[in-house]
Order: sequence, then C-alpha cells, then structure tokens
Amino acid sequence: MNDALFFSRNIVTRISHDLAGAVGAVSNGLELLEEGGQTDAETLDLVKSSAAILFARTLFFRAAYGNEGPLSGNEAAERILKGYLASLENKAAHFSCLWKVDTGLPLFFFRLILLAAQTIAEKMPKGGTLEITAEAGENKISVEAKADKLLMPENGLTVPSVQELMPKDVAAFCLFENLKERNWIARMAAENGQLSLVLEPAENK
Repeated sequence: MNDALFFSRNIVTRISHDLAGAVGAVSNGLELLEEGGQTDAETLDLVKSSAAILFARTLFFRAAYGNEGPLSGNEAAERILKGYLASLENKAAHFSCLWKVDTGLPLFFFRLILLAAQTIAEKMPKGGTLEITAEAGENKISVEAKADKLLMPENGLTVPSVQELMPKDVAAFCLFENLKERNWIARMAAENGQLSLVLEPAENK
C-alpha cells in the first residue's frame, strides 16, 4: 500500500474513532426520546452534551487537519482548543488551559499550537493544565503540561514512518509534517510531573 493511502486510512480511522462515541450517544438519545413520546430531561441532557462534544471535536479536526477556515486568529484558536479539551473530560479527567498567545501571529502558528496541544493532551490520561505560550516577534511556541499522571515518552517526541503509523500517532505525525514544511523543529523535555514541548525554526537551535 502506498504512503498516501496508508496515511489516509489512519487519519480517517482516528477521526472516526474520536467522533463515533458522541454520534452514537446522540443517535441513541434521540431514539429514546422518540420511543418515550415525551421529553425526558436526563436523556435530553445526554443528547445536548454529546452534540456539544461532537461539534467541538469536528471544529477542532477541521482547524487542525483541514483548511484554515476556522483559524481566523487568536481568539478563534483559543476557543477551538478549549472546546476540544472540554470534550475530552470525564469524571476522572479535567483540563484547564492557560492561553498566553499574542495577537497578530501568522495563522500557521495556530495550527501548530492545536496539533502540539493535542499531542501533549494525549499523554495526560487524567487531565491537567496546559499552558500555551507564543509571543509576537519571537519565533517560538511553547506547550507545557502539568498533571498528576503523565505518559512520559522515553526517547522524546518521535513518530514512526508512514508505513508503521497507528491511528494514535496521527496528531504527532501531522505536527512533524507541518514543522518540516516550515523548516521548524520540536524539542521535548520531561521531568518532575511536567512535560514541555517547544516548537521553533531550525535556525534557532
């Protein structure tokens, strides 16, 4: 199988997996409401919360992996990321996001931020705090994570070749491809329950 086809299968599998639960919950909830013939508050809340999750994730995936339509600037990127993190929450996992990103940055910064944040959030199974920093005039993006439980990578942030990709690798792989397109690099450090990821042009190193 050629690389393009192999990658397309993985990204479709990944996105479908992340949307399937919310789609199923909305569908099941609507069926229950239809069968009951009346509005059940608990079922209606389930439908509303699942629809919100579905919307947040769809918007995030379009912004991070699709065209730049939703990425109109700083405020939109912040809203999209915080909505996505909220969609990951459950009884055992809660996220907070400290957004320290200047206005007036190039739009490609925001795509890198979304992909980097998703890559790091996947290493926070019980949630935690993400701090995003990017200053105007300084070609650097920093994503720092603090959490009670972090899945620390043994060899830094690495991604397999296309033919060895798994759906779970899609975010990191797309991040690296976007970095290569801009001649940027990623540096990861992990210690004492904290994880940091710095993105910057290769010439800054």
